[in-house]
Amino acid sequence: MGQLLFGFSGRLPRLRYFLLSLIPAILAFGTGIILAVDFASGLAGIHEPALIACAALFLLAGIVGLSLTVRRLHDLGLTGWWILAIWIVPSAIEAGAVQLANNPQLGSTLSSATALVIGLWLWLAPGTRGSNRFGPDPRSARSAGA
Repeated sequence: MGQLLFGFSGRLPRLRYFLLSLIPAILAFGTGIILAVDFASGLAGIHEPALIACAALFLLAGIVGLSLTVRRLHDLGLTGWWILAIWIVPSAIEAGAVQLANNPQLGSTLSSATALVIGLWLWLAPGTRGSNRFGPDPRSARSAGA
């Protein structure tokens, strides 16, 4: 289970990437629920134990998401360093739209659309056929072992 969620080597095909991506999404959603319940339960704001639990869950979700995306990039024949572009490009588009058009709403919309396109690409693009520099094709390895 550790390599499946926390490993950074090897390849991750589309369907497995999509299904495993639900884990960090659920962790992030659970964090939001904890914060909302804790905030609603007391007028004094968020309590320290809830804040620590949420920080730990967000960190865990981030590490798992990073691991999954790096291995998905490997399946596409790209180095894991491309994750920096995945993080930077939507932010740069947003900052550029805000600076050039002085329109934060446009920047946010363009940034979200860019992130959606990148996410769909990661979910839908077929991986490289056969072995690549990151390992054997996980689809052929699975069917050969079956």
